[in-house]
Amino acid sequence: MKDPAQQPSPHSPNMAARFTHHPILATLCLVSCVPVFWFFLQTQTNFAKLAILGIELWLLTIVYRVTLHPLAKYPGPWYAVCAEFYNLFSCLCGERHLHFKIWHDTYGPVVRYAPNRLSFCTAEAVQAIYGVRANTQKSQVYNGFNIPFEASATLTCIDRGEHAFKRRILKQALEPSRLGDFENSILENTRVLTGTVLGGVKEENWSHVVDLSETIQYLFTDMMGETIFSKKLEVQTSKTNRFIPELLPTATAGIHAAGHVVLTLKLQLHRFLFPGMMRGVFRFIDLSRQQCIDRIRDSATIPHHDVFSSLIDEKARQERQETELKSHKPSKKQYSLTLKDLTAEAGILMVAGADTSATCTVSTLFYLLHYPDMLAKVRTELDSVFPPDAPGGIENITPSTVAKCKYLYACIDEAMRLSPPVSGLLPREVLPGGITIADRWVIPAGVDVGVPAYAIHRDERYWSAPHTFMPERWLDSSDKTQNEKPDSKDVFMPFGVGRTICVGKAIAYQEMGVVLARMLWAYDFQVVSKEARGWRKLYWDYVSERQEWGRTQENEFQMLDVFTSYHEGPLVQLRKRSGRDLQ
Repeated sequence: MKDPAQQPSPHSPNMAARFTHHPILATLCLVSCVPVFWFFLQTQTNFAKLAILGIELWLLTIVYRVTLHPLAKYPGPWYAVCAEFYNLFSCLCGERHLHFKIWHDTYGPVVRYAPNRLSFCTAEAVQAIYGVRANTQKSQVYNGFNIPFEASATLTCIDRGEHAFKRRILKQALEPSRLGDFENSILENTRVLTGTVLGGVKEENWSHVVDLSETIQYLFTDMMGETIFSKKLEVQTSKTNRFIPELLPTATAGIHAAGHVVLTLKLQLHRFLFPGMMRGVFRFIDLSRQQCIDRIRDSATIPHHDVFSSLIDEKARQERQETELKSHKPSKKQYSLTLKDLTAEAGILMVAGADTSATCTVSTLFYLLHYPDMLAKVRTELDSVFPPDAPGGIENITPSTVAKCKYLYACIDEAMRLSPPVSGLLPREVLPGGITIADRWVIPAGVDVGVPAYAIHRDERYWSAPHTFMPERWLDSSDKTQNEKPDSKDVFMPFGVGRTICVGKAIAYQEMGVVLARMLWAYDFQVVSKEARGWRKLYWDYVSERQEWGRTQENEFQMLDVFTSYHEGPLVQLRKRSGRDLQ
């Protein structure tokens, strides 16, 4: 199968490069300035002069960006280098991860994808940009979240000290010794899936058509509600709260796009320029605030630990010490948790706790259903660890017992490699002093840099058969059967890298392992359609063709990049496997 990056497109850099050599572009802009300046001299009205002056400045800005700018030596598509608008457009259309893959295939390991932004697709860049000692901080793009929320969350803190403070609190909530606190929530909500939502599935006949994306998203939203807020949302069984999973991708897409035009946020222009997009964001903020207020109100009646407990406890500790802190000058900068901080944390935790884990679970099911040999291996392993005739049936599958299923977790890792839940680029701003990558690229302070996960996860320099679902690459060498060369696991980054690596990684693996093990142990699947209703764009009606640009790879789980991921399907029918006790 031909690599999708090699498919021609009227918008691809391969074709555009024939017409857009940057020196020629600069010359054309300079030449255009002459008649524009002549019109400026001939014009009598002040308004017209201002308009012409604006055009003149815009043309000169393009000349500067493609000739004298510190990043002018780096290759990239001309339409992205000239202005930020194309970067914003790619965020809105949901195909940004595909753009990065195609651009790197065209231009090489470094791509200038915006006037002051660089994308790197090398192993050295991963550590240089995201490593613990990297001379970088989160980009101003994260203010797309911080400004509307009027506070920053752990995952969006730009200040490194504040990030370390908030991360420490969440890390305590999710440390391995506390994972047992969440086991009942995982099991109870999975029982609702198999006992109620899919309770009518029998051995004799195939079930009604099920949209796996929708079904799994509802499940993980319920689990998120209990593990984070100790709140039963009952999304699986009631329509009341189903607006929550439907709202998340729209809100994250709006926040992500707004982050690339931060000036409009600071000037409050986003309310007028993007009214439809921002409505979803403001509704998400209201939802986050309400979840936060409800959890604080119910604190006295919740006897057990949840993720939000650690945040509330820290806020209470700070309030107890408030008088002491006022009585003397602190020896170092102090960070505090306000209601706005807790609201921001609630918003981020809803996305991280439901959206990303659901994407990983659905993509794993998708690939297993399209690679029957791998599905057979998973089921052989599951039936070996959990014999169908053993007392207890499906209840033998728990977070602790499913950890024995090495091949299942290899499938999860491989699905996250091919379809990472955050498939685009997590931008970092270079701090004073700059950074040097691979002793080759010297990047000055103030430049945004990053490594796109989707692109580097499919780079043939680091992976054998990069477009093939091959779980064996994650097993010990004695278990491998297909690998032709070693794979570079150092560039595997679905949970992030370095000091900002996801603190919820362990619980995410627990949840995904239990859900997948129980579903694959209990049911046979028949694929009706890979997609559900075609690709729904978030801000305007648009249904893409199956052969659209960058989406021609056979048996690939298709997603829209909305910072996290939006996806539909696959549509399947289910049938209970013979001899399975689901009670």
